[in-house]
Amino acid sequence: MLSDYNLLKENFHKLQEKDAVKAAAHDFFKNKQTELENTFKSQFLEFYTLRNTPVMTENESKMFQAICDEICRPEYQKIYESSIDVFPQMSLHSVFALTSAGKEKNMEKYVDNYFSRKFISKSVDFLLCRRIHSSIDYFQPILGIEIDGTSHSKEGQRDSDDIKNMIFKAAKLPLLRFTLPEDKCTEIEQEKLVQEIRTHLL
Repeated sequence: MLSDYNLLKENFHKLQEKDAVKAAAHDFFKNKQTELENTFKSQFLEFYTLRNTPVMTENESKMFQAICDEICRPEYQKIYESSIDVFPQMSLHSVFALTSAGKEKNMEKYVDNYFSRKFISKSVDFLLCRRIHSSIDYFQPILGIEIDGTSHSKEGQRDSDDIKNMIFKAAKLPLLRFTLPEDKCTEIEQEKLVQEIRTHLL
């Protein structure tokens, strides 16, 4: 009986020692992580600054102005009973969400790991929204617009475009893809885009 007690006591002390080692290791790595985080935060201001290039390219700026001029026409106000606003470079993460069916199938982890890299981190060139007036105005997406220059013919870009097309289709949100030949935005191309918008919205 005494030998059993001594064995139990010995094992108990060993477990305590293991727990102590685990606790020490946990504290060490936690402190090291905190140290790294503090170092990063202290140097954070050195890592970022304003871009020295415009937010939109010259072609995007021209198309943006053409879209703004078009959606101010009274026909849109009459049809949608509200004003139409355009948002450039709109994050897709702000537009789309996982469906209830996707949540029931525990797809969040897959979506986070896959689509955050392949899709959600991207943006749509222009998002047209109907302004809903209430105590606080909010915006209902009605049309996405992508300006496809010559870079969209590359294989990696085509894959990205295909994924974006599928998500817009799944969400039943129209996506207008406008091809810009030779990456040149002329008045003729602006008028062509305006006509495409009218076809979708009027």
